[in-house]
Parts: sequence; structure tokens; C-alpha cells
Amino acid sequence: MRLPSVFLLAGLALACLTPALADTTPAQAALQKRLVGTILAETILPDHAALVQATADQQRTMRAACATPSADTLSDAQAAFRDLVTAFSRVEMYRFGPGREDNRLARLNFWPDRRGLGMRQVRRILQEQDQTATDPATLRGKSVAVQGLSALEQVLAEADGGMIPDFACRYGTAIADVTHETAEALLNGWRDGQAGLLRRPGPENPLYRDQGEALKTLLKAAMEQLIIVEQQKLGRVLRDGPASANPLSAPFRLSGMTLRAVAVNIAASRAVLTHPDMPDLDNPDLLNLFRELDFELGQSEAAIRTALDFPGGIAARIANPATHDLLQYARIPLQAAVDLHDTRLLPALGLVRGFNALDGD
Repeated sequence: MRLPSVFLLAGLALACLTPALADTTPAQAALQKRLVGTILAETILPDHAALVQATADQQRTMRAACATPSADTLSDAQAAFRDLVTAFSRVEMYRFGPGREDNRLARLNFWPDRRGLGMRQVRRILQEQDQTATDPATLRGKSVAVQGLSALEQVLAEADGGMIPDFACRYGTAIADVTHETAEALLNGWRDGQAGLLRRPGPENPLYRDQGEALKTLLKAAMEQLIIVEQQKLGRVLRDGPASANPLSAPFRLSGMTLRAVAVNIAASRAVLTHPDMPDLDNPDLLNLFRELDFELGQSEAAIRTALDFPGGIAARIANPATHDLLQYARIPLQAAVDLHDTRLLPALGLVRGFNALDGD
């Protein structure tokens, strides 16, 4: 199956970078190195480790739900899934390096699926009770659309009377096993390879000539995540108003996790892009810029979390004019944050903006 366009666009964007450095000062170069180290140590590596733990919890709860079917074990598996979506949403932006290798990000969650091909493939497996889908070894060889979070969400939605049907439960357990293997490979790829490449750029480095290129790659990933949230996860769902809204295009709608996942996407980008409390930052203009960017993203995240106070799933929320307006408002600070990144943050850090394949999308 072809990869979702968001993976292809992100890969193209990263492949088409212009040189990262403008007239970089020694102070800017030192700050670039500090920021790369901080982002890796405080965000990327712990977030990928948390994803591995979340997939392990999902494995355990799925096995319990199959071995001892009950409302309690089903509830545990569903809660683990919500935690897994949260953990995945923090690393979803890293669509390069280990995330692109072996289609790992797509294996973890095939999205967007605008024609519903993945959902139909999962439905076919469930209807035909394809036994090869219950073995992780053979499941991994199938389409990426039937072995990740969106597929597991569909399996959990099969529950009836507090239990998951036997075949669906075994298929869901295989999905949990595959996602755990993929998450471990992703963490190892960062810890054993990508992190070192970002920390140690230079003439012998195959990807990054200088620290500016390394930092720009991380900032670009976070910024592109904001564009995807604003244009695709919100814009294509909300459309022009409640009457034309399209809840069917919302990610994680079956589990009620659409808005929570979007809020986590923003929070994860915020952790990479903004450093308002960075110790010993002796550039007050840059510190104020970090704070301004942090404020904009905080406004958007707060609006989305406020929308969660309204009852119902994503369909009910966007059918409500008040919630729809609130979510439309949440898009405005995201647009402002992207503009701040492009026009002010990059120059302040001694970087120049390159081609972005998501421009105008």
C-alpha cells in the first residue's frame, strides 16, 4: 500500500533543505548545540522510551482481555490504548530518520487514510477471520494499514457486551505485539544512531554538516506538525461550519481521542520549538521570542482542551456551533506560531528558511 501523503511530503521537505546557516555567530552556534542536546535529552529520547512502555502496557492488557474476557479487562485494554495514542502523538512529528526506516511511523499509525482503504482492509480481515493476521510474524508482512493504532482502535470497537470477540482479540494482540516491536526499533534507531548524528555534525557526518542543520531539522519537524494539525487534523474536519464538517476524516474518532491527540501534538511541538525558561540564556530578545511562541501555542492547546469539556465525541462537538467556533479559533495561534518560526525564530538562531513541501497545502 502507498504511504499516506503526509509521510511523503515530510520526507520531501527534509530532503530539500537549503543550507541551514546564515551568518552564524559563535554565540548562535553554541546555542544551536545546546538546543539540540536539550531537545534530544528532555523530549525526543524520553518520549520514544515512553512509547515503548505504552506499547508494552497495551500488549499486557490485550492478553488479559483475551484470556479473561470481562468488562474490567476490556476497560483496561481501552485505557491502555488511550495512553498509547497519547504516547504516539508525542513522537508523531519525527517523520525522518528512524521514523522513515522500514515505514515505522506508518506501521504505528497509517494516516491520513482519506479513502478509507485501511479501514476496509481491517474490516475484511475481521469478516474473513484471516488467521495469518493473528501471528505477528505474518501480520508484519501485510499492509501497514492493518498493523497499527488505527487498526487496533477498530478492533477494540468490536467489543460487545464487555468482551472482544475471540478472533478480533487475537488479531488485536498481534497488532499490539507488532507495535511494540516497531516502537522498540524506533527507540533503538534514535538512541543508537540518529541522536549521535544530530549531536555530532561535521564533514564526516552523512546528514548534517553543522549544528545549524541539525537544529533546523528538529525545528522543521515540529513546525510541520503544527501545519498538519492546523490544516489537516482541524481544517479538513471542521471545514466551513457545522453543516459541512467532516468528522469521518478525524483521526482516532472511534476511541474519542481526536482532540486529546491533537492537543498532545501541539504540546510536543511546543517542547521542541519554545524554551521560555532556558537557564542562562543571555539574549533577552530571543528569550522574549521563545515566550511569545510559547504563548501562541499555549493558547491553541488551551482552546482544544476547553473543547473537551463539551459532551460527546468529535462528531457531536463539531456539530455544536460553540465548540466548532472554539476549534476554529485554535487554528489562528497555530498559524501565528508558524509565521513566528519562519520570520523571526530562524533568523534569531542564525538559520535560514528553506523549501517546505507543506507550503500552500
